[in-house]
Amino acid sequence: MNRIIFRKVKLIFVLILLFAAAAFQVMAQSDDKVENAVATSAEPSVQKPLVASPVLTDLNGISIGMTDDEVREKLGKPASSDATGMLFIFDNGETMQIGLGPDKKVSIATAIYSGKDSNAPDASKVLGSVELQPESDGKIYKRVRYPSAGYWVAYSRLNLASGPMTTITIQKINVPK
Repeated sequence: MNRIIFRKVKLIFVLILLFAAAAFQVMAQSDDKVENAVATSAEPSVQKPLVASPVLTDLNGISIGMTDDEVREKLGKPASSDATGMLFIFDNGETMQIGLGPDKKVSIATAIYSGKDSNAPDASKVLGSVELQPESDGKIYKRVRYPSAGYWVAYSRLNLASGPMTTITIQKINVPK
């Protein structure tokens, strides 16, 4: 019975990740005006903008570039894993997906907080003072690039019938060669 429940949870988590990845991809296409660390609708000024430092440097102690062994040492045994990543399910309503590159180092980390009682961090703790405009239904999505740090951070919140679902992602910026 526990195996069936675990498989259902894993399937739901994979579907959520696929939805989040698709949403990030679609929004990334319309978010190309993000310059360094601050998004704005105003035309760029003649002065060179200041590059802000990222507020979020890790998720649950996991940062871009850590090895798979370092992740296991920090978070314990994953609920599921393969050569491309790991899935962690915590007792507090949080799940975490770690994506590994070919070098077996973290290239993406996503934390999903679901339900009313989850302790999702506020957007300001993830993105700092970047202005957020919730949609009429309360949805929030914002991605901020930090080229000097080598990664971007995204914050997403949906209001579902079961309570809010907040997704926080840090991902390595792939620089074309």
